Amino acid sequence: MKISWAEAGCIKSMSKFLKIAILLSQVLMPIIHAYKNISVTLDHSYTDLKGSVYVSADGKVAKVCSSGSDWKIASVVCRQLGHGPPIAANSVYDTAVSGFYYEQNFNCQGKERSLSECYYNSFSYFEFCTNLFLEVECLPNYGHDFDVHLVSGTTDNSYGIVLVFYGGRWGTVCSYSDDNMYDAICKGLWYSGGSNYYNYDDSVQSYEDPVLDIYGCDYWDSSLDSCTHTPRYSSDSYCMTVSVACDMHDSSTNMYDDTTSADSMDNKPVSHNWKKGRGRLDLNQLVGNWDVKPHLTN
Repeated sequence: MKISWAEAGCIKSMSKFLKIAILLSQVLMPIIHAYKNISVTLDHSYTDLKGSVYVSADGKVAKVCSSGSDWKIASVVCRQLGHGPPIAANSVYDTAVSGFYYEQNFNCQGKERSLSECYYNSFSYFEFCTNLFLEVECLPNYGHDFDVHLVSGTTDNSYGIVLVFYGGRWGTVCSYSDDNMYDAICKGLWYSGGSNYYNYDDSVQSYEDPVLDIYGCDYWDSSLDSCTHTPRYSSDSYCMTVSVACDMHDSSTNMYDDTTSADSMDNKPVSHNWKKGRGRLDLNQLVGNWDVKPHLTN
């Protein structure tokens, strides 16, 4: 079957039109489907910084389901609530919830200021949501310079991505592999030493720009602030994000209360061993006595 030059030109024009339409749909769909404002809150089952995630828009309140991009969603949730970055994004099994709206379709890149900027379809009503819901835990949005927290995505704080508070915010650390640096980080957390930890999850993508470049540490350095470092103000240049796995605690350091055994403390340092610029951040110490009422944050 032969077609005329006019018909061929028409088909070519239609093909271009379809390509343009597809491109416009990819750009406009997030705008079309997004509510103007989504409020978010945590159920505060534990502290002001940890809980299951609820969102509200158009008069509907929805509990957020766990998905494949939990770390990125958690990063946006913590930022919208005015907290520091996430240190946990867990799937929590809950069969007690029924007759509720569930939001399954948030697609965040992790850098958005609020969930309103993430792509999603709409709130949907389900009798179940595979019974797995998103629970996040955030760091507080303050600290002392060189406070360190290791993020593994588990309750084990002895390994993971190195987050440091510096210059008014939390961020990752850039450096090349350096055994002395790993030892210095872990000694600052009251461990005997440490080594490189190869992190393969996508949680590092959820964090803000790095805060420090570490150029080298000496074998006698006992904390990160003793190492040669400079502030980092952007992520434009290459950065090898530091992750570390710490060894057992330093037996020469008094880690526990005199009246409390190490086993009963679950290997957790007591608050008097935490001090400015050195030591593991004790979130219970920071937020345990706060009287904060749950609220939806725009």
